[in-house]
Amino acid sequence: MARIVNNVYELLRSKERSILFGASSFGGFHPRPEGRGILTAKINYPAAIRRISLISKFVSKQIFIPLWGLQSVENKIYNKTAMQETSEVLDKIIEILEKNEVRYNLLEHDPVFTSEDAARIRRSELKQGAKAIIFMADDSPLLIVIPGNRHVDAKKFKKTYHIRDLRLLKPEEVTSLTGLEIGAIPPFGNVMNIATYMDEELLENSEIAFNAGSHTKSIKMNPEDYVRICQPIIGRFSQ
Repeated sequence: MARIVNNVYELLRSKERSILFGASSFGGFHPRPEGRGILTAKINYPAAIRRISLISKFVSKQIFIPLWGLQSVENKIYNKTAMQETSEVLDKIIEILEKNEVRYNLLEHDPVFTSEDAARIRRSELKQGAKAIIFMADDSPLLIVIPGNRHVDAKKFKKTYHIRDLRLLKPEEVTSLTGLEIGAIPPFGNVMNIATYMDEELLENSEIAFNAGSHTKSIKMNPEDYVRICQPIIGRFSQ
């Protein structure tokens, strides 16, 4: 039993399968057997119960592993990619904002995956969301930023910028290119070495909001400050 507990703990701490558990001041890791060779774990914390499967030997009774000492993130569970999101892309954005003395608000919230959910949890209007979408344009990636209540007018965009082929990147392509998941892409293409195009309608807002490299962290800032720092190509191509 002691060896099983140690193996599970080492798996959780390993670089290859790094997992962070959101918990209150204390929590527990409660595995239960569901068949020979498979140990299914429940992570209990206030917001939700998440489950992961771990390969282990069959055990006939429940074991408890305290989460004290494991790094905790409020009400979240992340894989290795998500940790890279928060440690690299977000840090780069914050560094740029601080260096340019920009006023901004950093928000931490439950995971959001749509513009509608993001607007609701940020308590902002849908049109204030700076929705960042990565396309492949004639074999070159580019980032298109539009209001959360709009869609890209592909035909108009291609005509305006003399592009022959424009396609949306697949989720796995986005992750391969940026290390981020769809929905967590920030509008700062300069941070990811991707050309950025912004729809001018975003400038009609006094404040814009966007996911900052994570599904659980957002930034609110002035759109003019965003333009000054990111220096996107500005046009009208949303509908």
